[in-house]
Amino acid sequence: MAVTSCKEVKSGMDPGKYVRYTPEQVEALERLYHECPKPSSVRRQQVIRECPILSNIEPKQIKVWFQNRRCREKQRKEASRLHGVNRKLTAMNKLLMEENHRLQKQVSQLVYENGYFRQQTQNTTLATTDTSCESVVTNGQHHLTPQHPPRDASPAGLLSIAEETLTEFLSKATGTAVEWVQMPGMKPGPDSIGIVAISHGCTGVAARACGLVGLEPTRVTEILKDRPSWLRDCRSVDVVNVLPTGNGGTLELLYMQLYAPTTLAPARDFWLLRYTSLLEDGSLVVCERSLSSTQGGPSMPPAQNFVRAEMLPSGYLIRPCEGGGSIIHIVDHMDLEPSSVPEVLRPLYESSAVLAQKTTMAALRQLRQIAQEVSPSTVTAWGRRPAALRALGHRLSRGFNEALNGFTDEGWTIMGNDGIDDVTILTNSSPSKMTDVTFADGFSSISSAVLCAKASMLLQNVPPAVLLRFLREHRSEWADSSIDAYSAGAAKANPSGLPASQIVGFGGQVILPLAHTIEHEEPGPDSIGIVAISHGCTGVAARACGLVGLEPTRVTEILKDRPSWLRDCRSVDVVNVLPTGNGGTLELLYMQLYAPTTLAPARDFWLLRYTSLLEDGSLVVCERSLSSTQGGPSMPPAQNFVRAEMLPSGYLIRPCEGGGSIIHIVDHMDLEPSSVPEVLRPLYESSAVLAQKTTMAALRQLRQIAQEVSPSTVTAWGRRPAALRALGHRLSRGFNEALNGFTDEGWTIMGNDGIDDVTILTNSSPSKMTDVTFADGFSSISSAVLCAKASMLLQNVPPAVLLRFLREHRSEWADSSIDAYSAGAAKANPSGLPASQIVGFGGQVILPLAHTIEHEEFLEMIKLENISHMDNNMMPHELFLLQLCSGVDENAVGSYAELIFAPIDASFGDDSPLLPSGFRIIPLDSRVDPPSPNRTLDLASALEVGPAGNRIPGNFSGNSGSMRSVMTIAFQFAYENHLQENVAAMARQYVRSIISSVQRVAMALSPSRLSFHDGLRSPPGTPEALTLARWICCSYRCYLGSELLKSGSHGGESLLKMLWHHSDAIMCCSLKALPVFTFANQAGLDMLETTFVALQDITLDKIFDDHGRKALYTEFPLIMQQGFTCLQGGVCVSSMGRPISYERAVAWKVLNEEDNTHCMAFMFVNWSFV
Repeated sequence: MAVTSCKEVKSGMDPGKYVRYTPEQVEALERLYHECPKPSSVRRQQVIRECPILSNIEPKQIKVWFQNRRCREKQRKEASRLHGVNRKLTAMNKLLMEENHRLQKQVSQLVYENGYFRQQTQNTTLATTDTSCESVVTNGQHHLTPQHPPRDASPAGLLSIAEETLTEFLSKATGTAVEWVQMPGMKPGPDSIGIVAISHGCTGVAARACGLVGLEPTRVTEILKDRPSWLRDCRSVDVVNVLPTGNGGTLELLYMQLYAPTTLAPARDFWLLRYTSLLEDGSLVVCERSLSSTQGGPSMPPAQNFVRAEMLPSGYLIRPCEGGGSIIHIVDHMDLEPSSVPEVLRPLYESSAVLAQKTTMAALRQLRQIAQEVSPSTVTAWGRRPAALRALGHRLSRGFNEALNGFTDEGWTIMGNDGIDDVTILTNSSPSKMTDVTFADGFSSISSAVLCAKASMLLQNVPPAVLLRFLREHRSEWADSSIDAYSAGAAKANPSGLPASQIVGFGGQVILPLAHTIEHEEPGPDSIGIVAISHGCTGVAARACGLVGLEPTRVTEILKDRPSWLRDCRSVDVVNVLPTGNGGTLELLYMQLYAPTTLAPARDFWLLRYTSLLEDGSLVVCERSLSSTQGGPSMPPAQNFVRAEMLPSGYLIRPCEGGGSIIHIVDHMDLEPSSVPEVLRPLYESSAVLAQKTTMAALRQLRQIAQEVSPSTVTAWGRRPAALRALGHRLSRGFNEALNGFTDEGWTIMGNDGIDDVTILTNSSPSKMTDVTFADGFSSISSAVLCAKASMLLQNVPPAVLLRFLREHRSEWADSSIDAYSAGAAKANPSGLPASQIVGFGGQVILPLAHTIEHEEFLEMIKLENISHMDNNMMPHELFLLQLCSGVDENAVGSYAELIFAPIDASFGDDSPLLPSGFRIIPLDSRVDPPSPNRTLDLASALEVGPAGNRIPGNFSGNSGSMRSVMTIAFQFAYENHLQENVAAMARQYVRSIISSVQRVAMALSPSRLSFHDGLRSPPGTPEALTLARWICCSYRCYLGSELLKSGSHGGESLLKMLWHHSDAIMCCSLKALPVFTFANQAGLDMLETTFVALQDITLDKIFDDHGRKALYTEFPLIMQQGFTCLQGGVCVSSMGRPISYERAVAWKVLNEEDNTHCMAFMFVNWSFV
């Protein structure tokens, strides 16, 4: 028998449920699984009949096998995904730890150097006192401008420049040579693009990025050097010379050209930081400082036995953490008046480390300790709660400090000595000390006074911890047992009846542990937090940052109650409390601190391209411009170009353990903004734009290629991702070529018609259209190309919103007859295809092709349908446009919004000729707020996860009133030379018509007329969408008795957002004879592999297979009768034909306000591509 009972069944389980299959049966079942992973009952019966080898297996067993096989496949995919995420996290953690280590060393070095130079400045006397204007200017210039030794163009001179460039680059890539600020909206995590920073206040503009890519270092170097392949604005990079170096590297002389992004500017070339209040974000702030007479505030007279110390501005920033708990920042800054103590003790009062340990870290320890005690209901030794044991420890420490200090107001008086002043004797007869204390065993305390003997001594060459450990573990070496017994009994009985001579002694000691604090003072996730100490500032200072599991208000209460956690704090008296207008409070405090030794009085308060290999195996490619001041080779200016400067920049590529590379990218340029109109200068002065267009583009290219190399995937229309990426690159490059119109490419400018709003260029170069043969046999006989281009200034309309409208509503601005002419002119005789003979289109269908990892750019096919011709069989009845769209996220900072398209042959060949046309919208007003020392970085928002690495949280519509952008339009047409004037007139009129349409649309989309919502790409937050979302949720609750959205918030926009971001695919279809989809959330669009516009072209029956359609038709009457139904798991297909498995599906009627059926809703739970 082919199927036998398994003898290896685990104990305690029913062996009848487990079978063993022969290798031949497993092979047959695996083959069937790859054909259909979820066969229906009919299919399983058919399989048994068609495969004799499976004839002895019951259909139920086959069903169980397929269920197990799907489960194993799902587990395998999940394990593979988790392994990849774990590898990314491990590499990123290593990167961050190394970066932190390097930065800490560099900061420390800079701080020490700063202190040294400050001391030198204070101790140096100026040799001259020349204060003339000329001298001041000359000296200032000499100070600000570094002087480089003269160099020549020899290899040695170039190598010297390269080494200097390397040093400066590394100081930017891994240091603080440039003042870096975080790129707004960047979110850390394994799926983010990387760590991106932009410059602030440096020469020119600069950006830096760091991320993980799954490519080896050499491959990364090849890709990054080939800048025209990934930098859309790069026209060419010419390697003028290559020189090897003695250390195995290479020196390259490069000449690079960059396109201008708009017609209003020329192109570029290169030769290479106690007031309680609530912040707006919900954070609590408690800040403190001492008051003095110079500030004009209230004063406090000195107190006896105290030296007045000063607290410089210090405090706590407590921010609520998503999911509970708080993020706490602590700053302690004090001047403890070290001059008032003996010189031998002054290091104790001048040490920030001591302050950190005794004060700053003590606060964090207390918070973490209480958080641990509150969370689990644990009982420690001797049945005591942790808080009770902690209170006992606190009493021990406080009592010791009281006796050590001997304050007179506590009743302590000093006795006379015996002639030797090494031991000080104090007595305390105050009633509060021992009287009327009753013990648990019934003995009462009848002692009337307490005596304290204290002394201090200087120890050398012995570690305090070692000595303390010895004293703890070897008490018999120093303690007198009779004295111990006397001390224990004297508090309970009459000391006169317990002379020490009557106590024989103890045989030994047993240590019984009761409790301990949490942390073990080791780095890692369980460490206390991030602690830093000051160097060189006034007084001593310490800082700490950590996470505690308490709410902000509770943290505030604990921290204000300083005597409860700061062992050195005697008291904190609140002299006055004043409320502020914003809901905060002002407090006047008087605080006393114990002295830690008898030798000192206590304290009180009134409150930053050279290719080389580094020693660690890292590859470095660094670049900088060469200029005449450096003595290197020069390059004469090029026509139509303004010479820009690249300051030391490049790439640091380090191999990553387990595969892949860690990449550091620095881009630093001076783009000569003075050479462009003033309105465009923000574009050339923005580091965010540089980061988006260059730095992040490099990382995106690397990640995209890494994804393409790893899985052997085929995307839409059977194309490899690399082929689709190449088509997108050709679209962008062709658009840039037409927009810039370089004369060396054959472009010449035609005369205008008296109005210079539209520029017409023509290109008759042979390389443009001649001898191109299409797949359908037609040849291109057009002999030239014409481009009409223009730019316009837009105000008060977000570029992404306008671009999305232009993409989804082509009929609002495009002329279908011009589209048809553009497509036909490249293949047939344009003279036989005047635009008047083409009637028009019935509509457009958007077919998704590919998108980048972060969805910031996607490639799609536009199908223009229902073209009607008059007496012409040369034209097809369907036209296709290849379209590239980017910048549709209105939250992206520094990015362009682009819609570029070109007619393409139906064969969709890789070498199809493309004449790209389209729009580019460039925001001119930066939304990057300048860094402020009073602005707190929202670390809680940095813990949010999401696929988009370039978002800014929150709504920026408040700034839209002054939003400015420049739109550039360029359209290309193929023509024959004798039709040049006619085509030019048509193109000029067409572009003017588009400008008029865009202006009309921009006015309609202005925020004053349209309210757009952050975080919802589509559908827009219209009242209709909000109403539909409410109907869907209410109907689900009515029919199924549970909530669709597991949240207490049911407000309009938030409800729509939650529905839009729901993890399961939710979609609605019309109730017609042939139901079509009318709505889908983001998961639904992803499952169907379509867009919101193209969704309405998909019918319900197209996504189900035969079995699914049959099941749906069977259940449809039940849906209409009871209002809902649940469908078993199965397989459906996307609009691209990919099979999709789902665990189950729910269908329900959506009712409107009048309880009439509006549509049908479907939810596919736990869906995934097979």
